Amino acid sequence: MQLGLRTKLTLVMTGLVFLVVVVLSAVFVSRLTSQVIHETNTRANELAQQIFEQAKHSLEDAKQAGERDRHAYVKRAFQTSEGLLSALQSPLGSNPWIYDVSIVDHNGQVLVSSDTKLTGTIAQARPPFAQIDRSNFFRQMKILYGPQRVFEASFPFTMTGEPFGEVRVGISIPLLRDANSASLRTSGAIALVALLVSTGLAMVVSGATLAPLRDISAQLDRISAGQYDAPPAAPKSFTVFSGFSSFGGGSAVLEAARMNWAW
Repeated sequence: MQLGLRTKLTLVMTGLVFLVVVVLSAVFVSRLTSQVIHETNTRANELAQQIFEQAKHSLEDAKQAGERDRHAYVKRAFQTSEGLLSALQSPLGSNPWIYDVSIVDHNGQVLVSSDTKLTGTIAQARPPFAQIDRSNFFRQMKILYGPQRVFEASFPFTMTGEPFGEVRVGISIPLLRDANSASLRTSGAIALVALLVSTGLAMVVSGATLAPLRDISAQLDRISAGQYDAPPAAPKSFTVFSGFSSFGGGSAVLEAARMNWAW
């Protein structure tokens, strides 16, 4: 089936509008995803610093202890500090994407944690969440829906000028997706509605605008087939003599009139 010129132009214009809306919707969703990731990374780093502020008092006291007792003193002080233990637990309720919060020494041994089962164990370092924040949209989506389930934000600290340990905030990717899935679904629905409405309006407006092309196209088809419209006949001028000539005896009357004028 061969498409007419008007149909082709309507499809082209509608396709261009469709493409523009798709690109804008993708940019909108990517910006929203990047914003969520950036805010999560910022919040996790703030929590790590807040935990360190709570633990700093125990570190200051440990500086007065002997070299051999320093590590054991810090560990015991961390585990008995009610303020620190409360600070480790409080972010879990207000930030559903947090997996755990721990303080480890430079060897990776957990000194204290929101998950008491981890205390005293060796915790392997997880991939930094900051790398997701620095990635482009496609890599972010790949990581968010990839196999790695837990990332972390860390805040290293020293004692007497030497590295001693770090605060680690575990970030669960599935929990992060669940916490922001509602806003992402809403944004996707808005983008889909905008796509459908703009495409429909483009079809209607372009169809109405290009309506005269239908007659022009039909005329061109007739010309190409050898069918030409006859030019309209020129209007005849009416005179007294032409008016008389339209009657049966018009010729005789005209002749008599001419003879009288000759006289």
